[in-house]
Amino acid sequence: MLLEEVAAFLEAQGLGTQGTNLFAGGPQVDSPNDGIFLIHAPGLPGIYTMGPSGSAPAIERPRLQVWTTWSDQENGRAKAEAVHAALRNVYEQTLSGVRYLSIDADGEVADLGKDANGRWQFSANYSVRKKPS
Repeated sequence: MLLEEVAAFLEAQGLGTQGTNLFAGGPQVDSPNDGIFLIHAPGLPGIYTMGPSGSAPAIERPRLQVWTTWSDQENGRAKAEAVHAALRNVYEQTLSGVRYLSIDADGEVADLGKDANGRWQFSANYSVRKKPS
């Protein structure tokens, strides 16, 4: 699935460790101070090709939000920008056995300030085109 495939990709890039500071799901109150959270957001309808009625789309178009929380602003921004650079360069790659046509950044990394626990927050959104998984 999308979150697990992207998490494995980011871990392979050396950007985090799943279950330690890289998570498939949104941040929680008791989340670690330094963490990358992958959130599956509503996307566009899939692209269908000629096939039997009721068949699955040939191309899925989900959206992905990456939410980074960090104890200090400078390192948090650096981590968010490194993740941003890695994701926006995915083009015709296979992630966890699934063909990804592209992951396109919908904009730049946004600095959202501090949360209630004093962690710096950064967010970026992505449009994904991939084969079904």
